[in-house]
Amino acid sequence: MPSGVVSTSPSTYSIHDQLLSMSKQLKELTETIEQMNLDKAKKHLSSIPESDDIEQLFQNIKCSNELYSLKHMEINNQLDTITYAPCLKFKKHAPKHLLSTIKSSFGLFEYIEQDATQVQSQRFRNLKNNLKQHHLNKLHIWCVEEDEKQKQLFDDFLRKNEKAGLNFGRAALFCVRSGLGGLKFVETLNLLDLSGATVGTYR
Repeated sequence: MPSGVVSTSPSTYSIHDQLLSMSKQLKELTETIEQMNLDKAKKHLSSIPESDDIEQLFQNIKCSNELYSLKHMEINNQLDTITYAPCLKFKKHAPKHLLSTIKSSFGLFEYIEQDATQVQSQRFRNLKNNLKQHHLNKLHIWCVEEDEKQKQLFDDFLRKNEKAGLNFGRAALFCVRSGLGGLKFVETLNLLDLSGATVGTYR
């Protein structure tokens, strides 16, 4: 063997190549999942009702039971209240230009009972109109979007934890099958981390 040349066994190259291949596959899987989540978020934003849709939605409501079909709201029959949870939660954190004409009771309404077999009362028609105006209000739209963002962040956190656990398991299985020790397991995680795969905070 020529002087100065370090010999590396074929098995070392094989393990290294397997690690690179596995890290590449995990990175591609992670990118695919993240793209799916991005497409889902874009689809949600595109599904926000337009004003014409909201107008038609409230025209179709003929009784109080049909109010339950409205999104982002909760009805309490015992307290006779209708509350929009995202508005109550986020309205105090909204940009100032959205708060200039908003009352402290924003997102809270009195529930009005309306039987489907009876002619709609003036109070119920007024309630429908108030709810419709609320759905069209920019502050309401902002609060709903903020609520959806928080839910999306939490879902992303759970998915990343799940992916990190899966990657940990694959790395451990690879080291066991390859006869590698605990130090190699950490090196495998480092390689996965450098390649962009989700591994969490294992250090």
